[in-house]
Parts: sequence; C-alpha cells; structure tokens
Amino acid sequence: MTHNLPAAMLALAPLVAVMAAPDFGPRFAPTHKDNMNGAYPFSATPGGTPGKMPKRFSDYPHGVESFDVHTSEMSTLYSQVWWKPHPPAALPKEIVAKYNGSRMAVVGWEIDQVQRTADGDVSVPISASYNHHYVSQLVGAGARLRQVKLDGPHDPRAKELMHASHGHVNWEQPQWIAEDVVEAAGGEGREAA
Repeated sequence: MTHNLPAAMLALAPLVAVMAAPDFGPRFAPTHKDNMNGAYPFSATPGGTPGKMPKRFSDYPHGVESFDVHTSEMSTLYSQVWWKPHPPAALPKEIVAKYNGSRMAVVGWEIDQVQRTADGDVSVPISASYNHHYVSQLVGAGARLRQVKLDGPHDPRAKELMHASHGHVNWEQPQWIAEDVVEAAGGEGREAA
C-alpha cells in the first residue's frame, strides 16, 4: 500500500499580513502532479460560497509538496480479509530532515494499493482487492509507535485505538499505539511519565 501525502509547511503570519503568500523557504518545491484518486468534490459549508476549496492538491493556495510512503507488503488470496496492522512505515528521510524542528501541515492523504514491479508501482484494481477501512497514524519527533498486546476493550490503553478503528479491534493480535516520548540525557527518547 502506498500513502501519497501532500504537505505544506504551516505558516504563522501576523493578522495584518493575511493576504500575503507564506514564505515556505528556498527548499519548497510545489507539486504539479495530479491527484492519485481524481478530483475531490467538496460540498459547500452551510451559508458558505461553493467552489472555494480546490479539487486538486496542485491547486491548493501557494502550492503543496507530495511524497510517497510504502508500507510493509501484504499478501492475500481471493476472499480473504486482512485484519492485521502494518508495522510503522518511515517518512522519506529528506522530508524528515527538511521539516525537523519545524511544522508541517498535511493537507491531504491519498491511499493506493499497489504491486511493486520492475517497471514501478502498478495500482491493484478494486475488483482484485477492496479496501473498505483503514486506520493510520502520523506521529512527529515527540512521539513513537509501540507494538503492544492489549487485554481487551477495558485495557486503559485501548480507548484511543478503539476510537480510531471505529470500535473494531482484533484483541488476539498485537496493535500499534502512539505514545509521547521525552528527550533523556544523551539524546535517547524514553516513554513520557
């Protein structure tokens, strides 16, 4: 599975400069790629003006960057259900380095199931593999994902996981949970108290 994450740095500007374009710095290169899954129609906010939200990420005001992330491989046979969380997938090193110590606003998130081939990624048709639900978490430098075996829905760590997964969790297998970390002496992260 690949995640296409258009991203733009979050710019904080004084109120008097609301109309000014944010300065994302010299390393910002807006994408000109089309959306992975076509145009996104948005319904109008009640009382709002229809058509103000762009339907393509490349039309986002002041531009966005995009990058791909591949998860671990999954393999199923016809009619099988995949009910196992993937281990964490790292963001590209150049994106992590570029935004280290600053903010990054994720303005879109597209998912595609692909077969990795010698000629590049090939999308898997929905008729071959239907993705009804998926859950994903994005954590920054102050957090980590940890694999744990929960004791069931009454486990104190289960509340957030159950909310993120629509209340459906396979308690028989390990799950990944996000937790805050603090910087210890010597640069090692440890679990926050």
